[in-house]
Amino acid sequence: MSRLTKFLDQFGEQILNESGSKSIYYKIKDKKIRISNHLPEHTELNKLYIFIPKSDKNKYIIVLARQLYIYNSFTTLKEFLKSWIIIEDLKFSLEVDKTNERLIRFKKEISCKDKKISELEKRLKNNSEVVDINLDKCSKSIFTKSQLKQIAGFKSQINSFIKQSKVK
Repeated sequence: MSRLTKFLDQFGEQILNESGSKSIYYKIKDKKIRISNHLPEHTELNKLYIFIPKSDKNKYIIVLARQLYIYNSFTTLKEFLKSWIIIEDLKFSLEVDKTNERLIRFKKEISCKDKKISELEKRLKNNSEVVDINLDKCSKSIFTKSQLKQIAGFKSQINSFIKQSKVK
């Protein structure tokens, strides 16, 4: 097991064993690896389990996403783990890219809405009628339906207030 732990130390960090068993846990990015000489009662899809039987220290049994893999040498196990780490790293990078894309899209939507609010404030300062806030040019996905109804109600209240103030 020491060769395996030394190998995994290169890619992640060993984390505390919460269960009190003799299992060793590693965390690489957002994935966990469990190394043990016994199989767990339950498996999780996002965990990689490495089972090293007491009877045969040169056999490595991998449980990953409810699939079972058996390796007869440490070298083949290392190759599998390197490939798995590369794939997981790519998945993690793609998730980060998707998150960044969403942030950019939300920033654009917020910027558009800020411009519309500034436009509304200018119209209010000039006592001109607020004919159209026109959120159609911006994506409406930031607002819920009830918020859009409130905005429409707010717009009509402002218009009626402006009309009343012009009459006086």
